[in-house]
Amino acid sequence: MVRCAVVDDNTMLRNNLIHRLSANSEVNLVFNASNGQQFLDLMAALPLARHPQVVLMDVEMDVMDGITATGIAKEKYPHLNILMLSVFDDDDRVFNAIKAGAAGYLLKEEPAAAIFSAILGAVEGKAYMSPTIARKTLEFIRTGFLPETSPAAKEQTNLSKRELEILELLTHGNTNTKIADNLFLSEYTVQTHIRNIYSKLHVNNKFSAIRLAMDKKWFKN
Repeated sequence: MVRCAVVDDNTMLRNNLIHRLSANSEVNLVFNASNGQQFLDLMAALPLARHPQVVLMDVEMDVMDGITATGIAKEKYPHLNILMLSVFDDDDRVFNAIKAGAAGYLLKEEPAAAIFSAILGAVEGKAYMSPTIARKTLEFIRTGFLPETSPAAKEQTNLSKRELEILELLTHGNTNTKIADNLFLSEYTVQTHIRNIYSKLHVNNKFSAIRLAMDKKWFKN
């Protein structure tokens, strides 16, 4: 039986994942945490023999994000296998997660069978990535490409490449459904990115985000 831990700040998604894991007799849930710092505190409180073998780690969290927590945890516990589980598939997050020591990167849209397979594979030293993430990683290797923030994102917005893509499509009048179709994403993932865009731009609605992008002339008309 594989000892696992779940780290996610979204209570509903965390509980859903816990429920799915509990349905598999090969997985034993050691603990769950709502942010990276809580995860590290729980790890420090447990004896080594009771540590999880695999951690399913969300990327975007308050208090401490998953990539930061992964980097710290891998320094303290090199034996730990951390699988990033996220709605985000942009280059920066994928690259930084791998650099931090993640053993794999899965999108939350993955079916339970794929997540179970990734957990069991991680214990055997295998790396699992969602197909779209695997393609990005191969591209990193082929081209030696290191993701860089685009000029628009550098202007104190900290928007990722994917978020800029979505914002540009919004400025051109695309609906969430059309954006999802164009980028081969689910509408839920697009909505999550848009909420993140609002937060980073300090706006509350689509109109304000579009107006800011147009005023700054981030995209061509």
